[in-house]
Amino acid sequence: MNKHMLWLAAICLSLFAFAACSDGEDTPDPNPGPTEKTTNDWIYETMLENYLWYDEIEKKGKEGYNFNLEPDEFFESLLSKKDGLWQGTGGYNFYFSYIEKKRTKSKSISDLDPTYGFDYIVYSVTDNSGKYLGYDWARILYVLPNSPASEAGIKRGDFILGFDGKDNNLTDYTLLEEGNGATFTIGGLKWSEQTKAYQIAITGTTAISKARLTANNPLFLDSVYHINGNKIGYLVYNHFSSGPEDSNDGSYDKEMKTIFTNFKAEGVNEFVLDLRYNGGGLVSCARTLASCLAPANDLTSGKTFCKMMHNSKKSKEDYTYPFDKSLTSSNLDLKRVYVLTGRWTASSSEAVINALKPFMEVVLIGSQTIGKAVGSVTYGEKEDKYDWLMHPIILRICNANDDANYSQVGFKPDIAKEEIKPPFILYYDLGDTNEALLATALAKINGTSKASAPELRTAESMPTLEPVYSSVGRHVPQGLIFDEKMLETAK
Repeated sequence: MNKHMLWLAAICLSLFAFAACSDGEDTPDPNPGPTEKTTNDWIYETMLENYLWYDEIEKKGKEGYNFNLEPDEFFESLLSKKDGLWQGTGGYNFYFSYIEKKRTKSKSISDLDPTYGFDYIVYSVTDNSGKYLGYDWARILYVLPNSPASEAGIKRGDFILGFDGKDNNLTDYTLLEEGNGATFTIGGLKWSEQTKAYQIAITGTTAISKARLTANNPLFLDSVYHINGNKIGYLVYNHFSSGPEDSNDGSYDKEMKTIFTNFKAEGVNEFVLDLRYNGGGLVSCARTLASCLAPANDLTSGKTFCKMMHNSKKSKEDYTYPFDKSLTSSNLDLKRVYVLTGRWTASSSEAVINALKPFMEVVLIGSQTIGKAVGSVTYGEKEDKYDWLMHPIILRICNANDDANYSQVGFKPDIAKEEIKPPFILYYDLGDTNEALLATALAKINGTSKASAPELRTAESMPTLEPVYSSVGRHVPQGLIFDEKMLETAK
């Protein structure tokens, strides 16, 4: 597997298995769980009916598959090589479809695990000849409020150089997610008068308390900037979730509408949407967001937000979804929008970009997006008989022009700005007008020469850093998830 894409493989984690117990060794279980064979039969029949590339399964035939495999292995054996991203000679790095064990209480649209409260990018550390030095360094992307990390004073841009107070011993970056109280060795970019360049140097150690459940509100930050007569709205939106518990909880949707109503009341006439850490989620939330940004006439006239196209067996279930005309009080009636993108911008994030393109100017700033123009639903939530949740790809998503040309290639930025790979830039807090991507957008809006933070010349003696993993991809929801609320607005 290409290490650059390990972050997205995190959405395929198996979670917790449920084990049934009997009263005695010789007493048979009156309600035995399903065998691999019966579970795999269910997986096969569900995929044969609903999978976007069902015809490949049908062509191979039932006899072409090993039904004695573990359910997760069997599920993967059914997947098409069109289902994922091609990375060249190395093959497919991951599939978009995935399967997971049910939790004791299944909530597939929620962050249920304890966390330190930060997301990060991991770099393998090598010498200048390319030899791996046996340890990794991690750089903080953002910190959740009211989390162990924020209480410990960890901030965006910090490097974690070691664990348990030791330097350069981060050989297993899952330690950053395991949740015990720990001491991190912290580093930062420091100017060296001796080398006349920046180096990553130790700045101290930080004790962090045990991980705990921490609210991960996707509406991370909203601001309005008054610059050169423009009123510029800014929103950092990190995942498309309706609420903190499940897809039927609308608290985040209500908060989004309130935020945009406030933007409108302040007279916002330009907008910067930050999706750089957003891997997707519910399509219904994407529709709400796009409806707040689209031109008012296209909203009220019921123009198309997206089209959902199923396989040939399910073509009667194809639907067209208009923008939500009930959101006129939150709609900003914009002519253009600036979208900040990154290596994790995917699925529902890309659907918003694609949906707005026929109706307004969309300026992309940052890195190339993933290229996921397909969506999934969840099977198994109502099937108590099985211990698995399947998330197969069942549809393509197109815009009003029937365009999904970003599939498997992504959207290239109009203004490229890399914040992950060296040479490094200084990290400012998200929302700071000096922050690299935001500063670039503000300069573009205001026609000024000031752009983003410059790349920093680093000392020749500093080790070479290569990004290999990010925790951003571990979050749920990920992908482009079709939910039942969308059916209510289909036409």
